[in-house]
Formats: sequence, C-alpha cells, structure tokens
Amino acid sequence: MKLLTILSLIILSGKLYAQKINGQLLDSSSKLPVETAIVTYGSQTIITTINGKFSFQKNPLLEIVKVKKLGYPDFITVFE
Repeated sequence: MKLLTILSLIILSGKLYAQKINGQLLDSSSKLPVETAIVTYGSQTIITTINGKFSFQKNPLLEIVKVKKLGYPDFITVFE
C-alpha cells in the first residue's frame, strides 16, 4: 500500500509577521513528489503542484491538515 509523507515548515515572514504552513507531499517509499493531491486545512482546500508543494496561511486555532489522493489512504497530520 502506498503511503504519504508530508515535509513541512512553519515560517515567520519578516515583513508581514504572518505565519505560513509550507509543505511538500512525497510518496513514502519512492520519495517522489505527489502531485494533484487534495490538501485541506480548516476551510482552505488546495491541490498540490507538480512538485507536490502546498502552502496555507497559519491559523493559530487550527492544527489539523488532511490529505486525499486516489491510490493512497487518507492522511491526517497535526501541527503544533
């Protein structure tokens, strides 16, 4: 069974002081990027790029990111 891995960082922007969640979705066995996966964070939903990348504005009240991609089990992760 294919599994997903999310590499992510929470970055503090120097100009706006806004936190962002930036991440890349990778296949856990091949380590290749997973494109066109659906990533949901609160009410925000985006699709990963060809490089498996995604980005959200961080909401201090939310911690859960959900990922769906055909051929993979659903993936949920918690950011602290």
